[in-house]
Amino acid sequence: MDYHIEGLDLAGKSTVTEALYGILLPEVVLRRNTLLPDNAFHKEVDQMRLDNSIDSKSLGWLYVDVLENDLKHFQWPECNYIQDSTLLIRSLAYHTAKENHDITSKLWSLVEFHPKFSRSIVLTASIEKRVERLEMRRQNNPNEVAEDDLLVIKNPNLFLEMEHNLVSFSQQIFDSVLLDTSLLSRDEVFSAVQNIFFA
Repeated sequence: MDYHIEGLDLAGKSTVTEALYGILLPEVVLRRNTLLPDNAFHKEVDQMRLDNSIDSKSLGWLYVDVLENDLKHFQWPECNYIQDSTLLIRSLAYHTAKENHDITSKLWSLVEFHPKFSRSIVLTASIEKRVERLEMRRQNNPNEVAEDDLLVIKNPNLFLEMEHNLVSFSQQIFDSVLLDTSLLSRDEVFSAVQNIFFA
C-alpha cells in the first residue's frame, strides 16, 4: 500500500509520518519530497536553497528539473511506501503564490505523469497554533528550527496563500483528505490519520 502525506511546516506532518513509518515497519520505504531515494541532484539544489545562493525563480526551475528526473526514473516500491510531501505540490503552492506563471505552467504539464497515491492526506493548522508550535520547537529543539519554519512569522500573508494553494492542489491532484490539526493533540492527530488510512 502507498501513503501520501502533504502539509506546510508546523502542521504536524513529520510527527504523523514518523508514527506511520513505525507502524508499517519493517516492510516500508519512506521518501521525502523527491520520488527517488537518495536523490543527489535534489540535495544539491536544496543546499542552494538553504544557502540562499540563488534567486527563487532560478531555484524553482532547478526543482522542476529535479521533478522531471524523478518522473523519468520513478518505479513503485515493492513494499509499503510513504511519500512525505511532493516537489510537485510544494512547488505549485509556492510559485502560484509568487505568480511565476511560466514555472506553474510547466508544473501543471507534469501532473499527468506524476504517480497517484492510494491514500492521501493534507494537514493544516491555524497560524496561531503554528506559532505556538514554533515557539515550543525553539525551546525544546532549537537546532531543528529551519528558515522555512520562520515564514509563518516573517511573511504570514505569503504563508497563508501557499497554504491555500497547497491544500487545493493536493485535493485536486491526489484527492487528499483534509485534516486540521489545530485543536488536536499529537495522539489525536495520529488517531485521525489512522482512521483515514486504515478504515
